[in-house]
Amino acid sequence: MKNDVIIRKSGTVVGPIDNMVVDFPAQKVIALVVDKGTQGKQVVLTSDVASIGDEAVMIEGSDALRNFDDKACKEVIEHLKAPDAFSKIEVCTTKGNVAGRLHDAEIDESTWAVEHYVVSSGLLDDVLKGFGTLPVNEIETVHEERFMISEACATSLEAADGGLTGGANSVGDVVSRIADKASSAVKAVIPGVMSGDSAEEASAETLMEEHTKEELYDIAKEEDIDGRSTMNKKGLAEAIKAETDSE
Repeated sequence: MKNDVIIRKSGTVVGPIDNMVVDFPAQKVIALVVDKGTQGKQVVLTSDVASIGDEAVMIEGSDALRNFDDKACKEVIEHLKAPDAFSKIEVCTTKGNVAGRLHDAEIDESTWAVEHYVVSSGLLDDVLKGFGTLPVNEIETVHEERFMISEACATSLEAADGGLTGGANSVGDVVSRIADKASSAVKAVIPGVMSGDSAEEASAETLMEEHTKEELYDIAKEEDIDGRSTMNKKGLAEAIKAETDSE
């Protein structure tokens, strides 16, 4: 999403966008939450947005800023979720297989309708293959914590080819791209890509510095590390390092 909300009449920067409020059943963004720092947070309904630029969202005047208890924000409150709730929504097949989690959404800026979702299938797959694209019309049912899709749709998500392997002609091309572009944490869990002095750089401390706990958990999941669900960030980093050293 764009960074700031600016009042067109005065040129005043109100503050950064803290959250987007999405009506998932309708697949439409209905409001933006603006962080005004010490003044708290306010709501801008998408119907009050004047225009969207590369760096900011424009509103005509300060009257477009509403408090949460404004009667026009009733629907906003009903659909408001924590900023990180979006990335926790699972994409699951009707047979119970998890295809990934939501990563981002592409929105029609003239109608605020969601055109498609960007789906993450895990840190390594995202780096190697790229993110999957989930068209809205492929979603069979929408629930609070997950979207249900068909097995055929899940297969198409797995066929993403925009990552490091996209357009590669050989295994050597893939390894070369990984060595050039992937972070030390990702390299550390791909056999044959890192060795010698470079491998030592991927210490547990380095992994902790370069990655969030959630990203480390994804790596641990890819490596099938036992007990990962009970580990803290340090434990995950140390387990990944130990797994790498044993390969």
